[in-house]
Amino acid sequence: MRLRKIVIMILFSIIYSIGCITQPITFASSTSHSSYKINRYSKPIPIEQLKIGGVGIGDSLDYVKSIYGEPSIVGKKVKNYLYEGITYDVSYGDSFLLKVLIESDGTENIVNINSTANNGLAMPCGIKVGSPIGDMYKKFGMPWRTNFKKDGTYSYAYRTDYTTKILFTTNKDHLITRIDIIGME
Repeated sequence: MRLRKIVIMILFSIIYSIGCITQPITFASSTSHSSYKINRYSKPIPIEQLKIGGVGIGDSLDYVKSIYGEPSIVGKKVKNYLYEGITYDVSYGDSFLLKVLIESDGTENIVNINSTANNGLAMPCGIKVGSPIGDMYKKFGMPWRTNFKKDGTYSYAYRTDYTTKILFTTNKDHLITRIDIIGME
């Protein structure tokens, strides 16, 4: 009888351990304004999908201008310690924002891309602001990290095989309201 109890406890411990390993890690705090989950088993997004409106991380500003013309707003140049250089923002309209890094050789390359409205600009797979969140799950699977805010919005982060990340933000209606492609973290 005692051996049976020991075997049952060992089996229970093994099953519990396996369950903990396969479940995403969840962090939440009752005093926090948000909570998040990390999915250790998410697959990286292919790098060729990390474009909005044909613009990707590392593209030159000259290339962007060849597609869209001169930006409607050009921001102030500032020292950016994350990118170890000078950066500035450019925007096309009020919903397509790009961060530009001035490289040491003088070239200007895109390091961040943000789309914040249903402006017709889409990723190569067709996902754009205004798309239902189900499209994101169908195309890319479970996100690497999910953030929930008490206002009902969610952010879903996906990894790539590089330092680049992509972040989808949704509203209470489960529609994508913002797409951010981040060149570095």
